[in-house]
Amino acid sequence: MVLLRPSIGVDVKKTLEGLLEKADNLRHSARTDEAIRTYLEAAEVAKQAEEYQVVAQSLRLAGVAARKSISRADSSIFRDVNSYFQAAEQLYKQLGDNEGLGELYRDMAVANDNAGQKTTALNYYQQSIELLEKSGSPGALAITYDKLGLHYYKFGDNQTAITHIKKALELFKDDPTQGFFQATTWLDYAKVLTRSGQTAEAVDWAEQSLSWFEADHDNETYNQRRAQLYGLLSVLYDQIGREKSAKDFARHYEKLLKTFSPATAQALREELKQVLTND
Repeated sequence: MVLLRPSIGVDVKKTLEGLLEKADNLRHSARTDEAIRTYLEAAEVAKQAEEYQVVAQSLRLAGVAARKSISRADSSIFRDVNSYFQAAEQLYKQLGDNEGLGELYRDMAVANDNAGQKTTALNYYQQSIELLEKSGSPGALAITYDKLGLHYYKFGDNQTAITHIKKALELFKDDPTQGFFQATTWLDYAKVLTRSGQTAEAVDWAEQSLSWFEADHDNETYNQRRAQLYGLLSVLYDQIGREKSAKDFARHYEKLLKTFSPATAQALREELKQVLTND
């Protein structure tokens, strides 16, 4: 969370904090359209308060919320995401915030991956790594290596994917505050291991990830991550003959998908299919 200036008015500070918390919860619950609107509302409030760091963050996260729904490069949602990201990029450059810029380039890389723009995505990953290595933030750098691993996974290179995700796991050891992203990396590692045929190890990582997301996190349910894990574990349990558990998790998976925006639910279904194929 970006720290607000001490001089900012109490009412504005409470409004911004409330909007960002609401938007984060909506994003993690895959209520994509509502999350985007709330982030954009936060960006407008922050702009009026001259909190430009928060404007950049809000625009970046609006793009992050939307990027899951990207399925092709010529889609309107991809154009919208690029618009949010480009506006954030301009602000981060004006602010001289290289760490924020490094995180943004990682998010732009993921969006391009979702759109099938492999070369552009890889270029953004490289820029992200260069900036985050200089910023001295191991947690932020770890997230980029995890997503870079998923880049290779998406395009069928499981071994390179594993190499990068293992590097992410090592980097997280130097930043224990990144619980959400570390647990997300455990999920991503489980996906790669599943496709690589390392089922038993994949089960261990997926269960470890789920235990974090199902723990008490105040008002946050992390429904999107839980749905991803329910779907993955339904597949894994089926593979190892735990049929009852497989059916239970499949039922939980379908129940949660019904609460998501249609585009995000479809993207998650496609994601689960990709776990089982190198196509």
